[in-house]
Amino acid sequence: MYKHWLVGSLLVGAISIHGMVIHAEETSATTVLATVNDKTITQQDYNDYVGIPPGAPSQPNQDFIINDLVNRELVVQEALKQNLEKDEDFLKILEKLKSQALFEFAMGKYYEKHPLGDERLREEHNKFKPISQYKIRHILLKTRDEAFATIAEIQQGKDFAQLAMQRSMDPTSRQRGGDLGWLTKEQMFEQIAQVVAGMSKGTFTTQAIQTPVGWHVVLLEDMRELPPVQFEAARPQLSAIVRNQMAQAYFAELKKQGKVEITKQ
Repeated sequence: MYKHWLVGSLLVGAISIHGMVIHAEETSATTVLATVNDKTITQQDYNDYVGIPPGAPSQPNQDFIINDLVNRELVVQEALKQNLEKDEDFLKILEKLKSQALFEFAMGKYYEKHPLGDERLREEHNKFKPISQYKIRHILLKTRDEAFATIAEIQQGKDFAQLAMQRSMDPTSRQRGGDLGWLTKEQMFEQIAQVVAGMSKGTFTTQAIQTPVGWHVVLLEDMRELPPVQFEAARPQLSAIVRNQMAQAYFAELKKQGKVEITKQ
């Protein structure tokens, strides 16, 4: 019994020490976490699986992730025994994955050769304009006739919010008297945005507005302009915009060099 207790204690101690060593050394990439038949699963395999970048601070490994890696390896080994890697359907899938991976890798290399400078990003940032917002209420109705009847009542002095609570088919805004809060034109139906842009503060629509969800009567309570997003806060968005521009220019260059024929149906 003493011998079994001693071995158990040593094993527990080894696991504890092992865990501390990995953490202290910020995880050695070659550390073996599990062995499946003759195949080892290393800390690097773990990091790649969960997306831990090189040089990132080490964190305690999760047992369920190691178990996932073991399960995947077991399935892969069984698939290889059945020669599934030679299956025609698998080869088609592999070719698609290879093409996608090569595209992403090639674009990554292209971006590395053409790094983004602050000057180019600021040039794009200077195109940003103040953001117009509109505080509106609406009443959503089923028919054009209902909308015009509602407009007539508002013109006679009926309270817009009260009518919205009584009649609007929009269950969310109806509870707030039709209040939709502050919206940009991009957040509205195009049909409503076009009308609101030409309205004055405190006015309502005298014509019913039709959208895919019904007929609207709209009240513009207020409007304001917000300054553009600051440069540093907008940096991720700016980088995406400029990189997309770079990609489009690169595609156009490749099309000029190659022979492309697009057959339209």
